[in-house]
Amino acid sequence: MENRLCLLNSVYEKDKARVVLYFGKDPLSNSYNFVFKSNFYPYFVIDIKSELVLELLSEFKKDISIKSLEKKTKVLARDFETLQKIGKILQQATGKNVILIEPERQFLIKNNWSYYDSFFVSKDRVTRINNQDFIHFAINNYTTNLEDKEKIKLIEPLTKKLILSNILKVKPEVNIKNDQILNTLFENEFFSNELILQNTNNFYYQTKESYIKDHINLDFSNVLPYLLTNRFNNVGYETLNCSCCLPKEIFEENVLSSSLVKVEFTKHGFYFLSCDDSWARSYHNNHEKKENRESYKKQNKLLKVPVGPFSKGETEYILLSDAVKLLKDKEIKILGDKDKLLWTCKKKESFVSRIINELISKQQRIEESINISSVVSYSSGDFKNSKSLEENPLYLQYLTEYSLINSLIEEIPKFLQHKNTKFYSPEIDCTIKSIKYNTLNQINKEEELLLVNTNNIQLRNKKLLSKINQAFPKMNLPIPRLVIG
Repeated sequence: MENRLCLLNSVYEKDKARVVLYFGKDPLSNSYNFVFKSNFYPYFVIDIKSELVLELLSEFKKDISIKSLEKKTKVLARDFETLQKIGKILQQATGKNVILIEPERQFLIKNNWSYYDSFFVSKDRVTRINNQDFIHFAINNYTTNLEDKEKIKLIEPLTKKLILSNILKVKPEVNIKNDQILNTLFENEFFSNELILQNTNNFYYQTKESYIKDHINLDFSNVLPYLLTNRFNNVGYETLNCSCCLPKEIFEENVLSSSLVKVEFTKHGFYFLSCDDSWARSYHNNHEKKENRESYKKQNKLLKVPVGPFSKGETEYILLSDAVKLLKDKEIKILGDKDKLLWTCKKKESFVSRIINELISKQQRIEESINISSVVSYSSGDFKNSKSLEENPLYLQYLTEYSLINSLIEEIPKFLQHKNTKFYSPEIDCTIKSIKYNTLNQINKEEELLLVNTNNIQLRNKKLLSKINQAFPKMNLPIPRLVIG
C-alpha cells in the first residue's frame, strides 16, 4: 500500500556507501514515517583524460572508480572524504577545477528530488508528486494556534527557509545570502549537466557604477532575465558555441552581437565609440596609441574611451554590435572571417534559461495563489470583521515566496557578470552587455549614445524613454524601472 509523505531529511552513510532518506507526513516535524535506503557513490567530473587521472591517483586505485567520458573523466569514490582528497590532488596537479558537493545533494540532483517534495512511498518504490502548495499548507497548520503577532513574525523567515531548501536541495538554513543561493543553484546545474568550470579564480576589483548628471537612468534588472531565455537569446555555458548549430554566415539568427568580426576601415584617422565600455577599455589598455585616444576623448569631451585611430584599409577585430552600426554609416566593410564568432544553440535550452523560465512559471502560479488568498480574505463575513489582507497567513506566505523568487530571477544576470565567482565567463559577461545594448538599439532610431553599465542604461533623450515604454510590452518584455536620484 502506498502512503503520501514528504522528504524531511537525508544522510550519507559512508561505511555502507548509501544515502538514507527520511519521509514524514508533516514538513515541520522531526517524526519520520518511512525510511528509504539507496546505494550511492559520490563523484565529480574533470576535463582531463582518464589515463592521466589513473596515473595521478595510482595510490587510490582500491578506493575509486574511473569512467571515461567524451574529453572528460568521471571519478567516483566510496566516501566523500576520499573524493575531497583526490579532488584537491587533481586540481593542484593539473590546474583544473571540479564541482565538489556533498553526497546527499548529489543524490537528490541525480533523482530530481528535493526536501519537502511530496512522494508516494511503498516498500520498494518512491515516486515524486508535483505539489507546489504542500509547504504552505504545512506552515499554515503549524501557525494556526499561535497568536497573530507571533504568527506574522514567524511566517516570513520560516517560508523563506523551507522554500529555499526545496529550490536548492539543501537542508534548511537561516539568513542565506543571494550570492550563496545562486552559487548553490549553479553548482546543482553544473553537476547535473556535468559541465566544467572554466574560471581560474582570479580576484577582480568590482568597479562602482557612476551616474551622469542630466541623464535618465534605467534599471534593467527586471528585463535582463527574459533576454537570457530561449525565447530571446538562450544564453548559457553549455549552449554557447555548440557543435550542432555552427553558423555558416555572420548574420545568422543565433550569432551573438558580442562576437568579434574582422572589419576593414574606409577612412583615415577614424575613431568610434563602442557599445561595450569594458571592451573599449580593454582595447585601450592593450593597444598602441593610447595618447591619441586620450587626446581625442579630451578634445571631443567624450564620456567614453574611443576605439582607434584607424587608417583607411586597416583591418581589426571589433564587436559585431559595433560593426553593424558602423556598416550603416559606411565607415567599414565587414570581412568574411568567422573564427571569432559566438553563437547559441537553437536546439537545446540552456540551464540558465531553464532556471529563469521555471522561476517565472512559479511566480505566475504564486500570483494566482495571492489572488485566491486575497479573495478568501475579503469574502468571509463582514468586511469590517474580516482580517486585513496583511494579516492573512496564507497571503503572507505567498508574498514572501513571490519576493524571494523575484529576487532570484533578477540576481541571475548580475551573478553571471560577477567576476569573483567560480562560474564567471568573459564571453557570457560580454554577451549580456551586448544583448542589453542591442535590445534598446532596435527602437533607438535617433542613434542616441547609450551608456551601458552592468545593471543600468543611461540615456539623455526622453523621447527614447517613451518609445521604450511603448515597445517593450509588444516585445513581451517588462518595462525597465526608472532610477530616481
